[in-house]
Amino acid sequence: MVQCGEHNLLVRAQLDLFGTRHLIKAADLTLGTAGCQPTRVYPENQTVLFDYGLHECDDWLTERTSTLYYLGDLIHIEASVSMANHVSLKLYIDRCVATLSPDKDSTLRYSIVDYNGCLLDSKAEDSFSTFVLPRDGRKPDKLQFDLDAFRFYGDE
Repeated sequence: MVQCGEHNLLVRAQLDLFGTRHLIKAADLTLGTAGCQPTRVYPENQTVLFDYGLHECDDWLTERTSTLYYLGDLIHIEASVSMANHVSLKLYIDRCVATLSPDKDSTLRYSIVDYNGCLLDSKAEDSFSTFVLPRDGRKPDKLQFDLDAFRFYGDE
């Protein structure tokens, strides 16, 4: 069971995930890339509850340890600029591309942000790509967005 509120997310899961009558340990279940633990365990009906704010488990505090994504996953991207020795700055992204090599002008490339900051995937009807809003006014040096995982045609 999943309930999305305006500010929080409730997820209730059975400890018998596969219907085999073999329960898994509640401590082995986590939510999101931040690894949020269940907030409550209900032994009487063998379920666990996750009750978190909408962005508490997309934590943006640590670098992802794996570079492997599956189609349907969201890729969390953060751009930042050092504020050391500068007057206050606000970060904007004009253009961002993904390539198979470090060469930004590679012939195989996918435009993520273009046209003065437009997140191109967000225009697609079935896309979940979006800028993370509201932008934290206390951190104008960071810009975060989610991107639907994709694959270059013909690449393994």
